[in-house]
Amino acid sequence: LYTYKGYIDSSAVYNIAKKILNMETFRKDIKSIERKNKIEKTINQLTLAGVYATPTVIINGRLIINSDSPKEICHLIDDELNKHHIN
Repeated sequence: LYTYKGYIDSSAVYNIAKKILNMETFRKDIKSIERKNKIEKTINQLTLAGVYATPTVIINGRLIINSDSPKEICHLIDDELNKHHIN
């Protein structure tokens, strides 16, 4: 899904799944109440953590708001590495 070029809707997901998954298992999983509940739980946990979209970057528990800036992300990673550098 990450590399898909275009709008990701249920049709796109299904077409991608056909290419890479066992469709019998996929159909069973997509109808599973257990899977639905697990996904909803994960979404709720992410929302509580402040994650609302992808990509979202979290570095050592810090939510990075400007995650579309590679320069800022590299700076923050370097900052974290320097904090934990042991001489």
